[in-house]
Amino acid sequence: MWQMLQRNLECIEVLPTKESIRSVGYWGELVFATTQSHKWKDIDVTRKAKDVFKNKRVKCIKVAHGKVYAGFMDSSIQELMVINNWQQEIKAPLKSWMQNKPISSVSIYKDWLYCASLIVEGSKMKVIKMKIMRY
Repeated sequence: MWQMLQRNLECIEVLPTKESIRSVGYWGELVFATTQSHKWKDIDVTRKAKDVFKNKRVKCIKVAHGKVYAGFMDSSIQELMVINNWQQEIKAPLKSWMQNKPISSVSIYKDWLYCASLIVEGSKMKVIKMKIMRY
């Protein structure tokens, strides 16, 4: 764990894990991590790690407003409330929505949940937006 102290980045704590960590998020004293083998680990105050969703492979996590949003390899998204450990699956509006592509990124902005996969349509949208701005 790193912290900015007087304009210097300093290591304040090392959390040993058996697997390589891909990404980290935190809420209060809880640390949420995704591993290279697509597992989701919760690390509590005692610094013990436990697996969450053992039968699913996680690709990314985002922590915001006391909730953890996780994108999975099967194109599903799970919402987990940190306080009471309540969870629900966020389902796609259409069956062919992400076409079973992994959710590689999740972002939250003003009560909107954005997700992305590694498909080409995102770059097409960027090109269209650039063409509109030129006129």
